[in-house]
Amino acid sequence: MSRFQYLNLAIFFGLGFFLYGFIFAKYHYKFTIFFGFLGLFWGGLVAFLILMAWNDDERE
Repeated sequence: MSRFQYLNLAIFFGLGFFLYGFIFAKYHYKFTIFFGFLGLFWGGLVAFLILMAWNDDERE
């Protein structure tokens, strides 16, 4: 998989978790916060790792 595919997956999972929590906001307010932060954390972590790999490629 290319970096762009990984980046798209990170964005997809982040938005997916956030929207999943947002839909359940009516019934479980705490789940919205949990899934929202989980999605943002996952997306950010994967994007960070991709950028680190990018920097390694540029150094070589």
